[in-house]
Amino acid sequence: MKRILLMVLRNLWFVPYGWFKLCYTAAHVEKYTEEERYQILKMIDRRANIGGRITIDAYGVENIPEQDGFMFFPNHQGLYDVLAILEVCPRPFSVVMKKEVENVPFLKQVFACMKAIPLDRNDLRQGLQVIKQVAEEVKENNIAVWLTPAVNIHRNPLCGRNFEYYSEDPLVAGKSGAAMVRGMQSEHIGASVKHFCCNNKETNRKDSDSRVSERALREIYLKAFEIIVKEADPYTIMSSYNLINGVQASENKDLLTGILRGEWDFKGMVTTDWWTHGEHYRETKAGNDIKMANGYEERVQEAFEKGYITRDEIALCAKRILTMILRMD
Repeated sequence: MKRILLMVLRNLWFVPYGWFKLCYTAAHVEKYTEEERYQILKMIDRRANIGGRITIDAYGVENIPEQDGFMFFPNHQGLYDVLAILEVCPRPFSVVMKKEVENVPFLKQVFACMKAIPLDRNDLRQGLQVIKQVAEEVKENNIAVWLTPAVNIHRNPLCGRNFEYYSEDPLVAGKSGAAMVRGMQSEHIGASVKHFCCNNKETNRKDSDSRVSERALREIYLKAFEIIVKEADPYTIMSSYNLINGVQASENKDLLTGILRGEWDFKGMVTTDWWTHGEHYRETKAGNDIKMANGYEERVQEAFEKGYITRDEIALCAKRILTMILRMD
């Protein structure tokens, strides 16, 4: 509240003009280009932040492309998140917002200027329509694969991505995730279901070892993925960072080939999570078709020359990648 009062008091002379400009722009969005609306919002946002003595530190802005589309997946902490990103993001963006925000003054006008998409979390049908609408925008911005849904199980309230995951119940997570995949892929936007699997905490997530029994693995941690694969046929699956019973998930052939493709008959492509600690050629042998964000072709070449991986294993991954590309519209 102190910050809000500072924002107002230190911009007292600016508030009438800024409020009028914001309300007028929100009521006449079609009169302005997207860039013009964005610059108006940035100007108001910057004045508010200066008044409230708020400093925004941004890292990774250089990764936002100058052309084509991009997507943010921020760890949502509160209503200020969008305003913080607004100050530092060099290009216009929009958001999916909860419908209740439409009744909050100032945010209501800001989101109207951004042409934000309201989501009624109590209306499943409307939620599916929102997914399709976002998928259409993703497609228009030349993005072929949407890295979602995330269906890891709620096991610890301190997990930093529980906001992104669906439930502690694998049936709810699986059915919800399958509905989202169907909605996205109805617009020929590939889904990437993640993080496969047992990646249920953020602390040390790249090196932690999830010790789990076969029964718990099957009934809790794999079940949501199984439902989605069998009911929605996702284009891609993303393997997780962590180890499972001492084996890197991205190098786990029993998981990626035996269960995913052998038992569930998954026909799509598997990608690693970004910069995993797994060895590239072992990931390829296990059934990971792509290593993100960049692979180590020289290591795969060396492994091939030493006989650790075969040409057929490499060719099979290439075939699955090309098959996925051909599914795109």
